[in-house]
Amino acid sequence: MDSVAQGLGTTTPASSLTPTLSVVIPIHNVEPWIAECLRSIQVQLLSSLEIILVDDESADRTVDIVRALAAADPRIRLLANPGSGSASARNYGVSVATGTFLAFADGDDLVPQGAYEALVRSLRHSGSDMSMGDYLTFTTSKTWRRGNNLPVYGAKRIGISLADEPRLLRDRVCWNKVYRLDWWRWHDIRFADSRRSNDIFAMTLAYAMATMDIIPVTTYLYRRRSDGSSMTSRRGALDSLVQHFTQEVSCFRVVAATCEERVQLAYLRGVLEHDMWGPLEDLVRRDAPGTEEDRRVVEEIFALATELIVASPWSVRKALKARQRWTYDLIAAREVDLLPLLPGQLPVAQAWRRLVDQPEKTFDEYARWATLLGDSTKDTFRQVLAGVLIPGLSVESAGVDDETLRSLAALVVQFQRRWVPRARLTERQLRVVLTAARGDTGALRDAIRAELMAAVPMVVKSSGLRHLTLVLPAARASASHMPRLITIDRSSEQSERSFSGTREVDGAVSFTVDASVLGQQTNWDVLLAPPSTDPAANRQYVAAEGSLPSTSRWDALFVKAARTGPPLLTIHVKPSVGVRAGLAVRRRLVAVRRRLAGQPNR
Repeated sequence: MDSVAQGLGTTTPASSLTPTLSVVIPIHNVEPWIAECLRSIQVQLLSSLEIILVDDESADRTVDIVRALAAADPRIRLLANPGSGSASARNYGVSVATGTFLAFADGDDLVPQGAYEALVRSLRHSGSDMSMGDYLTFTTSKTWRRGNNLPVYGAKRIGISLADEPRLLRDRVCWNKVYRLDWWRWHDIRFADSRRSNDIFAMTLAYAMATMDIIPVTTYLYRRRSDGSSMTSRRGALDSLVQHFTQEVSCFRVVAATCEERVQLAYLRGVLEHDMWGPLEDLVRRDAPGTEEDRRVVEEIFALATELIVASPWSVRKALKARQRWTYDLIAAREVDLLPLLPGQLPVAQAWRRLVDQPEKTFDEYARWATLLGDSTKDTFRQVLAGVLIPGLSVESAGVDDETLRSLAALVVQFQRRWVPRARLTERQLRVVLTAARGDTGALRDAIRAELMAAVPMVVKSSGLRHLTLVLPAARASASHMPRLITIDRSSEQSERSFSGTREVDGAVSFTVDASVLGQQTNWDVLLAPPSTDPAANRQYVAAEGSLPSTSRWDALFVKAARTGPPLLTIHVKPSVGVRAGLAVRRRLVAVRRRLAGQPNR
């Protein structure tokens, strides 16, 4: 820190002329990317430029690289952060900036050539306070445009406000924009001292105070680093959630105090549907807080969320997905202990064990849940019966005696009678319930198998470039118990193929079978088999069967068995010769049109 301040940490500009644009860049351990970032800014087409880098205690060679570049370019100023964190660094950079206009960048990102020139030109012509454009997010393997899922950047718009485009509140990043520096200081816009979401309050206030220009130009390239999103500890994650929700509540208060009702409603819907939902969903999926301090922090998070939920009228909440609405209603009612009952909240096996181990408590919780959430839960109880209780009963049926199976079946029958009218059941589900009520364990096992196997479609469309996804009954996998994929030719007992070459990717077990391995002129049964012959080990699995119809045009068979939910069997279909020829002609015509129009081929 001191060496930075004593080296290039002067707060006087390199020239007596007022720079056109000051670019403030907080830096912390960005050695692999900082040189590329600075080069992308140095080549911007502006008459004068001030690049202010504020180092936040970098421990790698970031500062050395910046010093070397600054020695050859007097526009670069390297300063030491007098505080801590990127928010403090940005605020300090603004305080020493001398340009007419202001921009922000991060030390691992890039600025497209001509971006700042286009943004500054728009502000000079319009007199607006802020200009912005679309941006790309990129990783080592893919790139996507923000405007694809937030279509606000596609056309030029001059001098608009939040009342004209409330959707801008869905995009509270600071670095795809240019601001008038005197306007920024007049409104005393400052980044919050928060480890998480430290820019959303500053940008909410800026949006509320500004007249804005939107230009249909890509103005920023945001690098999503794979090593920058993980939390180092559970306590740290909880603390960061408190800070996130604290900032969101502050944003709501700004919007409520400065914006008209239409903007407020758009803000609340965006927050409940997107910004608040992800962090809150992660929180409610956690195990119960372990320490008293953890419990206090979780209660604080729910209290902050409740302020936003209660402020949202029914017109906002009814537009949400049912699971989101139910989660928010339970949090606002201080009934967070009922959240595990929501469909999909727990893995099927865990939700089933919750009912089996504590039936009276669980039925009481379902009754409270139905009272709080009302008629909207009717279909969800049917989902619980079909997606949790019947699959759970099927798993148990493979490894328990008849008496135990009857007692477990009684729980399913009791659940159905209390909350799921028979008229809402399919024919096969009704058969499971009726045989369970009779106590005929042999018929019950048959009914369960028929219900599970009904999930397997038997029709494959093999035309064009389509691929078909077949949903098979649920199977579970673990590192020590890996299921096998077996294909069996029904016409020959000698043509069984077993594929144990599995791999685990992103919490799922994947199998891939080349089409050339199997003969394609017959029907094959596909079996997702348990990994062991030990009945005790196999109780957590359900063998999944499906028919692979005959076709001469499929390329590959792919099965992905998720840890929760059903595995997916995908057949990639090889297009016919005519289809392949048609596609080749189409690609050729597109290339010719682009060449005639002077556009590059893609």
